[in-house]
Amino acid sequence: MSFGTLDPSSNANVTVPVQAAVANANRVGDCQNGGGNTLQITADNGQWFSGSRRLKNLTSADFIDYSLTGLPLTLSRPGNNVYVIFTFNGTVAGSAYANAPAGNYSDTVLITVTP
Repeated sequence: MSFGTLDPSSNANVTVPVQAAVANANRVGDCQNGGGNTLQITADNGQWFSGSRRLKNLTSADFIDYSLTGLPLTLSRPGNNVYVIFTFNGTVAGSAYANAPAGNYSDTVLITVTP
């Protein structure tokens, strides 16, 4: 996900959607549908978490808080050989980057699909 160039003078919240596909199951029983079987899609707190998810400036110790919405998510299993498409959003509040130094910021979040 990329929040693009954040303009501190705008004081605007920036929200970007992420659409992802869960790889299809191709063995019998991998992703059987029906009977209340579900997929659980979750996200960890990210590499720079400290009370909230944070993007870290790649050349300094500065951070910008951000949030993810739409996760965790529970979906019905689609059956074998079918892709599951799901969407979640990332948001950076205008106040979170209003005084942040210029630079490139990054975080790594692990998305897990179970079972």
